[in-house]
Amino acid sequence: MSEHHQTTLMADGEGVIRMVSASAADLLGTTARDLEGLHLHALLETPPPDVVSAVLRSLEDQEGAGGGGVRMAARLRLPDGRLSEIDLHLSRVPHAGANEAATLVRIVEVGGPGAGGNAAALSQAGETPALPAEVRTAVIDDAYLVCRGGVIIQAGGGMEGLTGLPPARLIGWSIKSLVASEDLMPVIEILRDVEHELDGRNDFGFHLLRAEQLPPLEVAARARRITHRNAPAVLLGLRDISEALRSARLAADRISHLDAALEATGDAVLILGHPAADSPILLASRTVDAFFGVRGASWIGKPFRDFWESLRGSFAVPADEASALDPLPADADEIRLDRVLFSRPEGRVLEKYLGPLKSPAGAVLGRICIFRDVTRRIQAELEMKRAAQEAGSARAELEMLHEEVRLANEGLERRLSDMQRLNKDLKVLDEMKSNLLANVSHELQTPLVSIKGLTEMILKGRLGSVTPEQERGLQVALRNINRLIGLIENLLAFARTDGPTTTLKLEAFPLETLVNEAIELVAERAAGRGIAIKTQMPPEGLIIRADRDKIMQVLLNLLTNAVKYNRDGGEVLVEANSGSKGAARIEVRDSGIGIPREDIDRIFDRYFQAGNITQPQEGEGIGLAITKDILRQHGCMIRADSEEGKGSLFSFTLPLDRKQRQERGAPRPGVASKESPEAEKDQGGPRSSPAARPRPAPAREES
Repeated sequence: MSEHHQTTLMADGEGVIRMVSASAADLLGTTARDLEGLHLHALLETPPPDVVSAVLRSLEDQEGAGGGGVRMAARLRLPDGRLSEIDLHLSRVPHAGANEAATLVRIVEVGGPGAGGNAAALSQAGETPALPAEVRTAVIDDAYLVCRGGVIIQAGGGMEGLTGLPPARLIGWSIKSLVASEDLMPVIEILRDVEHELDGRNDFGFHLLRAEQLPPLEVAARARRITHRNAPAVLLGLRDISEALRSARLAADRISHLDAALEATGDAVLILGHPAADSPILLASRTVDAFFGVRGASWIGKPFRDFWESLRGSFAVPADEASALDPLPADADEIRLDRVLFSRPEGRVLEKYLGPLKSPAGAVLGRICIFRDVTRRIQAELEMKRAAQEAGSARAELEMLHEEVRLANEGLERRLSDMQRLNKDLKVLDEMKSNLLANVSHELQTPLVSIKGLTEMILKGRLGSVTPEQERGLQVALRNINRLIGLIENLLAFARTDGPTTTLKLEAFPLETLVNEAIELVAERAAGRGIAIKTQMPPEGLIIRADRDKIMQVLLNLLTNAVKYNRDGGEVLVEANSGSKGAARIEVRDSGIGIPREDIDRIFDRYFQAGNITQPQEGEGIGLAITKDILRQHGCMIRADSEEGKGSLFSFTLPLDRKQRQERGAPRPGVASKESPEAEKDQGGPRSSPAARPRPAPAREES
């Protein structure tokens, strides 16, 4: 590859050419005198002037002469209108005889007119082709290939830097071995079209495969048809653009992130250029469109003053008249914070922040202008002020109310003291009532037992014969005597449970035995109405630990009610099983008249009777209340479920004895073993208790 043409210029901080080296005529085809005084922009097709100006300004921040410099690819505009690809090297150097520094501009030609080399075909005698000018801009350090029919027949020395393989080793390889699979078909087609002079692209890019352990490169390629050894071939110049693409992608990502960040703030942001250039708008966030109803992108490159003047028609009353008239302070370092009221949309308040943008070295690069909609904040502040005023008024009212409550509280305390004194008196009277009730009930029970015994003796004929009419009368008298005895027993129980909680006499006993004893006490009355009483107990038996007499009273109350409120020929079922948490569950079910749904929650209240019980002689309404109190003393509970006309179900729990688990394996006293015929009969469902059959036993009623 022939030596590059190059020249050197000296420009001031604004980019105006002040000095030109003697080699300028070789590259530019003109004299140094003609170049002096021209702006650097006038020589360049690319990059655009604003990019060159930005680079020149960035050089001002570099300390010392030649502080690193900047290199960029550019396109040079020659006097005859032709273009040439160049590398532009810019660095900061002191200017002789002046206090300010100047910019050293070095232009190195990499392709195009005046670049040297031969545009003719490859030399027939040599193996190294001369690069045509059209391909030179894609070649660095002789990185090229000569292909025919997709086979490499020549490789430049620069290919080793790209592929990691010596050029001689590439001779005879198929171009397919250097192209990634995703780019293979397009590359093959382009090379074929160029070799056969078909219409097609000759500038393209692909992923270049390299030696093992080396990652692929992204390369730019330029293909041209040439003649090599009297036959058509393709000269393929390659340039590594991986780093450039990575930088471009990184820059694009950063720009995208910057746009997203600006939009996420919800503020309208404008980035302004250097203050000396009347602060042109360099960047506008997308939120500018929504804030002002204008395309922010359309104002890129235009002065900020013009943008501000275009908004003057939307101002209501400026919070700062000077800011509205002069949006840019003369001092670039000044920070200005204004609040402007806009009439469109009505009542919108914007807060405008204007401050400098500085480099790490402290030089002012431009300005940033941020608009923030503070309408809601202003409204919230006003609301807070109104709320504070209302809170002050409410506080005064609360203080008045507090004083009234304090006076009322003092009155309540006096009344509470009176009520406590009256409550003590009531407790004394209640205790006296309970004692009186117990004494009267006990005194009444003694003569009634004697009367009952004498009546039974007369009925049995021990005191002489009795006529049928006398027997009927005595039977009625005996039933009423039994009823009076039951009422007195309930009154005694009520007197005991209505006072302080009595001490429980806890003992372990079989539940089934207690159930059978209770059934025997109500069996005569049940048999008189044809009511069958059945039980269903677990085969292993249940041992209860409780006060046996009180649990007997619970069973009697429930069974008495189940018989009393049953239908003739009905059924009563007593079922028990082992529940959870060391408790047994007992259910007493009947087929009687049932309880109205609205009365279920009140049947355990004292002196309450269900609405469908119309006969006052059926009870005084304390049996279930006594039952609930007894179970509560044992730490147990009872609940009722009923459907009117279909019967009732009362279920409650009782504590199991601790040794229940060990005793389950042993036969229960009085129960036949499983091998006996009696045990086989008991393996079925509910069994009728023998106590349900009529037998001579004293009848007891319970309400």
